[in-house]
Amino acid sequence: MADGLFNLVVCGFLKNVDPAEVKAKFSKMFRLEAAHVERVFNATPIILRRNIPEDFANSLVKRLSAIGVSVQKVNVETAPLLSNASVSKAIYYKDSGETSSDASAMHQPVDFFYAAHERRIPFIFTGDGLAYCKLWLINLLVCTLSVGILYPWAKTRSLSYLCQHMCFDNINFRCVENSKKIYYLHCTLLAFVVALAASFLYSFVYFLTAIIVFVGLFPYYQYKCNQLQYGQFLFCDLDVRPSASLRDTYFSALVWPLLAVLTFGILVPYAAYRIHCSRLQKKYIGNCEFKFLTSPEKYRRLLPSLLVAELIIIGCVCWRTVIPAFYNAPIVLSAIFLVFIHWRVTLEKLRWNNLVSPIGYFLCSWSFISYGKLILQNSFISLITFGLYWPWVKINVTRYKAQHLAFFANPGFSKWQKALNKP
Repeated sequence: MADGLFNLVVCGFLKNVDPAEVKAKFSKMFRLEAAHVERVFNATPIILRRNIPEDFANSLVKRLSAIGVSVQKVNVETAPLLSNASVSKAIYYKDSGETSSDASAMHQPVDFFYAAHERRIPFIFTGDGLAYCKLWLINLLVCTLSVGILYPWAKTRSLSYLCQHMCFDNINFRCVENSKKIYYLHCTLLAFVVALAASFLYSFVYFLTAIIVFVGLFPYYQYKCNQLQYGQFLFCDLDVRPSASLRDTYFSALVWPLLAVLTFGILVPYAAYRIHCSRLQKKYIGNCEFKFLTSPEKYRRLLPSLLVAELIIIGCVCWRTVIPAFYNAPIVLSAIFLVFIHWRVTLEKLRWNNLVSPIGYFLCSWSFISYGKLILQNSFISLITFGLYWPWVKINVTRYKAQHLAFFANPGFSKWQKALNKP
């Protein structure tokens, strides 16, 4: 939906209405027992429906307002703020094998809403920096001795370690071995890069032609690699299947970035939106489809920080004769760093918080301060250790991603899991 998704929040009763009459109409409208209706209004403000299209939300607001119910339509990105403020009023259920601490802070209290509550399932990462460092050193040695030919093997080892130590609902992800096709693609790219370097030494015309061919064919290489690499990640022995076409890959790798550069960043929000759509529009795990539903307007928040950074950099360049170089460089680097952190956090939240499926939805809680502090600390330590701290950086960043991402599963998730476990 271009208009995004919304939560419907019941806040109580409108003024000058009879609560008993409103409860009776509410019960009749949704065919609820009186006890269930009481539990709804005793827990207000409470979310009635989650992640519904705007037109459906508007129709429900009109129907509920007509019978005297005070109801609000809240954008899904601001819904967590409301739920955190209402933790004390939440009603928790305990299912088999689940504790109340696993439940979402706000959920549906009656069968009509979701037949049960939403369960918050965190991602848990148990990787160790020292173990990953040993693996990374072996990969570095192998890639160096093989002149990059065995890079796909090294990359699979790294991904396999990270996947095996990522747990979701007591199930670890798996990463299978690379197929021979990935090696062939990588070797073809490596041979083309060598030919590109040789053409530079031989003739500038050949070099320019080779660059044009390389730029034109690189999205195709990326498209084929994505198709093969997505099949490496398994959850419950099911791979993640992307639905992006070759045309989408060319647009996301060439057209939209070029458009953003030629407009000096003015069209960055639209370009980022289109790239996210092409990469996330439809993903399948088994028979479960994950959809990316949002609007380009939400990406406008990327623009202010970019424009401010551009003005700072232009000012430093124009006044380079007035401002000493040892002042200019830190100012420019700080501006670039702040834009990077802001974009990284914003894009991750837009990416995960707008992915919905029949079995639940994701909630990303990255923050500018916490992520910026993490990157700043790790960058400083890597700098003073001459890059030897890099394996720990990878582990720390992966752990941060896991700690700030959760999946809110509805009852459809349990049914989906049971269907997977059937022989």
